Amino acid sequence: MASLPLSPDEHRRLVRLVTDRGGMSTALQRQNALDAAGLLERFGGRVNFDVDTATYCQMLVRELQQFGTDPATGRPALVALLYVMRDRLEGWPEDRAFVDALIARAPAGAGAAAGGGASVGVSPAVRPETALRILFLAANPADTPPLRLGEESRVIKQRLLVEADLRDRFDIEQEHAERWEGLSLHLLRYRPHIVHFAGHGERGGELVFESDGGGRRTVPVALVGELFEIVKATTGIQGVVLNACWSEAQARAILPHVSFVIGMARPIPDDAAIRFAAGFYRGLGFGLSVADAFKLGRNEMAGGAGERGNRGFSAPTGAGAEGVSADTSLADIPQLLFGPHVDGGSLTLLGRSASR
Repeated sequence: MASLPLSPDEHRRLVRLVTDRGGMSTALQRQNALDAAGLLERFGGRVNFDVDTATYCQMLVRELQQFGTDPATGRPALVALLYVMRDRLEGWPEDRAFVDALIARAPAGAGAAAGGGASVGVSPAVRPETALRILFLAANPADTPPLRLGEESRVIKQRLLVEADLRDRFDIEQEHAERWEGLSLHLLRYRPHIVHFAGHGERGGELVFESDGGGRRTVPVALVGELFEIVKATTGIQGVVLNACWSEAQARAILPHVSFVIGMARPIPDDAAIRFAAGFYRGLGFGLSVADAFKLGRNEMAGGAGERGNRGFSAPTGAGAEGVSADTSLADIPQLLFGPHVDGGSLTLLGRSASR
């Protein structure tokens, strides 16, 4: 099975980058990185998460090289890690260019070559200029409960780029370990139609970003709302999905500047948040209106069981261990809000063409 060829110097440089700038200092961060790459379930048993950082990173790169082609993508397994590293090298253009060069050298996935659709777990193919661009932002700092954000990203890609009737009309960009300082850059650089934030939220509505040291950092609700006001004319953002606990307050602060926002009224279990996103984007992928896609998301979310974890910290009084009362329906946690002068009943981002 083919691997990505690296010279000895390239191998040493990549190991050094992963060690110094990959955010791999704790076992949780290491697991999150593999999860973001879509490799945790298939590859987690091949590495020891409890060794020192330098040893782990050497082991990780070596094992990914030896693993060869990932059958899920048809590309070298190392490429998935390279995409995660690329997201984390925002402030180091020379290092990011080095990683980009390695990615460009990788052979195309077997599935793509055979017309099998977009790969999941790696960067999607370039889409037409008319594509609906979604920016997936993830933050799960080391000092916060672990979330399956890599799985959420994978499921959204699967629903939009593989299964959807309109799969040729979507483009997905990703930024993991999102910092507040990087948010304006990513909004301006990608100019997304939809911004999707996956992570933790505080009870006051604040989103939890990652600090420079890998810990948690909250930002005032009004400040995030002001950012969307500043960039709205340049970016043309149409909608925002805040898949985090207690994010309804933040959603309302953003609402005057976009057509729609989805926020969470209370804590939402991690599994439920993933199912909601899966259903919502399935709806968009088949040309449903925003309102109907939202209903599909709530419907899919409500059909699950065995909730675990949640996307917030200070559970409300009387809540269970998961932060959600046992008698509380999941379906009314997501809230869909439409901006001023928007007809919520008819807002459709991508409709089916007459020929379909």
